[in-house]
Amino acid sequence: METVTVRLLILFEAGFWVGYFERECAGECSAARHVFGQEPGIAELGAFVQGTGYGRLLWARAEQGSIGPQPKLSPKRRLREIARTLRDVCAVSKARQSVQAEREARKIERLSARSARREALRDERFVERCERRKRKRRGH
Repeated sequence: METVTVRLLILFEAGFWVGYFERECAGECSAARHVFGQEPGIAELGAFVQGTGYGRLLWARAEQGSIGPQPKLSPKRRLREIARTLRDVCAVSKARQSVQAEREARKIERLSARSARREALRDERFVERCERRKRKRRGH
């Protein structure tokens, strides 16, 4: 039986609550991002994960590596770490970086496909102009 580990990080970004999912399966890590809008409660998160919302996530390409085991921490230490991460604005998780890289890759693919379509259209118009000139010169 295969073990799948999923971790969720919820952040407030630009007026929306965003959830970053990290999934580890067979030694490969992948990440996904979901915008919740208003602040999600525990019941809403449970319904999202157990319902169809989790199945519709777009996962970034899998990378080799692991999330690592979650160490058991005392409640006071956990509160200190939460306070430290809230103070540190530059704290970026691996899932966020992975989702951003996936978004950039899709952007590059989209731009290259668009330029290829534009180039094909330009070539097609050029061929049409050449044929039109030939017909015009023939006089028919």
